[in-house]
Amino acid sequence: MDKEESPIFVVGMPRSGTTLISAMLTSHPNIAISPETHFLSEWIRRYRRLDVRREKDFNKFWGRFGDSSFFRNLQLDAETVRNQILSSGDHDYKDIFSTILKLYAEKKNKRRWGEKTPTHYAHIHQLLEWHPESRIVYMVRDPRAVVASRLDMSEKYPLSWWHPRTVEDISFQWRNSINILNYWANDNRIYPIIYEKLIQDTLSELRRLCGFIGEEYSLSMLSYTEVAKDLVANDPWKESVFKPIIADSIDKWRLKLLTDEISTIEYVSRKGMNQFMYQMVGKPHGFFKKFRLNIANTIRIVKMKLIKRTSLL
Repeated sequence: MDKEESPIFVVGMPRSGTTLISAMLTSHPNIAISPETHFLSEWIRRYRRLDVRREKDFNKFWGRFGDSSFFRNLQLDAETVRNQILSSGDHDYKDIFSTILKLYAEKKNKRRWGEKTPTHYAHIHQLLEWHPESRIVYMVRDPRAVVASRLDMSEKYPLSWWHPRTVEDISFQWRNSINILNYWANDNRIYPIIYEKLIQDTLSELRRLCGFIGEEYSLSMLSYTEVAKDLVANDPWKESVFKPIIADSIDKWRLKLLTDEISTIEYVSRKGMNQFMYQMVGKPHGFFKKFRLNIANTIRIVKMKLIKRTSLL
């Protein structure tokens, strides 16, 4: 495996520890994981009708992306990156994405490049099609902790936090993320990390992770708070990465969620929770509440299919 052509992509539910593991990886002497670009989940989706191999379409796309906060967080010169992309000749979306990340790693004096956008878990097929030798780190966290954290973020940063904001929506999203992970279960390029295990036994988990990506473990991975500044950028909800790892924080959701909220999360997420051995503690919902949740999920699936079909027209 050519490590320089084996990028590392970090994905998983938002608030599942993707920033923490990215900071640890970036603290490795050979690895640079860039801040979030949302390149596949937002930018390609938004400009899917453009053929960026044509000069006019490329200029339109680059004018928007190069002036975005996502690009500015990389602290790269837009004109330099643009010229580098154009010099590659047939500059499609893969070339744009890869060139940006390679230049980011070059700026950090690292030979191994990568990127962290949590919701790119829904675009693993594209990442692997573009880079068959890539390694994908897939973070998994207790859905109750994910929901509690995201509700907290929605309350603290209502104008900035744009992810789903209700207990039901977040729970269904968590379930979908586990379904996607299971779809790739037999692909040895995908590596799930359980957030709680990372917190409780950090050294062992990092050693295993390094084995997966083909790098020697480095003690520098435990000194990640300095490099975390680049990953946090202007997102204050990620600042917990600067705090010491405390195992007691794993169960903080118990103090934040209502009894009915816990029951809803556990019902929606029950299969994934059993798979990853998260213990149920809530009181089971009655028939009518379960029925309502099942109907809500059916409506949600139909809406998603309609949106996807419409976007292809």
